[in-house]
Amino acid sequence: MWDKGKLLSINKRNIWYLPGAITALICLCIFFSHKVVDIESAMGYIHEIVFVAIGLGLFFYGFFKLRKKRLIEDIPTSKIRSVAMGFVEIKGNARQKMPLKSPLTFADCVYYKFLVEKERTGSKGRRYWVTVNEGSSTEYFYLEDETGKILVDPLDAEIILPYDYRYIEGEFGLLTAGRTRYTEWYITPGEEIYVLGNVKKFKDAFVERKKKLILKLQELKQNKEKLMEHDTNKDGKIDITEWDKAVEKIKQELFEEEISKTVNTEDDIVIAKGETEKTFIISDMTEKKLIKKMTTRGYLYISGGFCIIISMVLSLLARLGLFPGYLIIPWEMFYNKG
Repeated sequence: MWDKGKLLSINKRNIWYLPGAITALICLCIFFSHKVVDIESAMGYIHEIVFVAIGLGLFFYGFFKLRKKRLIEDIPTSKIRSVAMGFVEIKGNARQKMPLKSPLTFADCVYYKFLVEKERTGSKGRRYWVTVNEGSSTEYFYLEDETGKILVDPLDAEIILPYDYRYIEGEFGLLTAGRTRYTEWYITPGEEIYVLGNVKKFKDAFVERKKKLILKLQELKQNKEKLMEHDTNKDGKIDITEWDKAVEKIKQELFEEEISKTVNTEDDIVIAKGETEKTFIISDMTEKKLIKKMTTRGYLYISGGFCIIISMVLSLLARLGLFPGYLIIPWEMFYNKG
């Protein structure tokens, strides 16, 4: 009999061994079937193996969503005054720790996230959106209930919010190609929110936060497009040495500012992303709506992934001659359109 708990806590690192195992199995089937593989069939095998991997990813991601749903159901809501260290669920109203405005609409908020996308046209005339800029705030804010308030560190949180603003530049013009789409999400002061995360001493969370910020800066150096956004003199070049010194100075000032402002007794603890249990959710949805959303998405991913896996495996087996030929997916049709 299946143990539901074990099924929902499958080691994610082991998931990605499965596509390799399936690929090896297919190669063995081809070898032992003595089937001559032409270029068209080889491309078919490649497509189907790739989609089997995608299906597996969706399938297990669905269980990952259901695991989060179960966590939300199982964790009781804590009052801030009596909150314990560790993994907790808290509900309350968002309060500013320091003034903050969203970058697109300049709305007063405690947290914001924005996305700027540019429309592109593919070789066959199909239009799609490409991200050209995105970001989110990392400032601490308070979560307050009738018993007290606690600091929230939104860094690396899973933010579940409907967007508050969307505008498409050039949507009603004569030329619709090359449009720009602006989207913004934010949490306003006083808004009721739900937080699921780890409560820890502020000093411990501060050390972890510093490590995360350093890691993000390292990623920034490796991303040339993002790096060029900091080209203030617009000469098309960035002196890495000067940039590193500037970043270090800004980091140090930020850390000193955060420590100097964290003197209140309610700032002794913070809710943030944990080291062991990494689930960290901030949402303006009620717990009931969150559970419904996680359940729906979880089963959609599982069923979608399962259907993809079955259809790809049937096509693979038919390509090997083990099943009727009408089950083979004619991939060439998708490339010969227009």
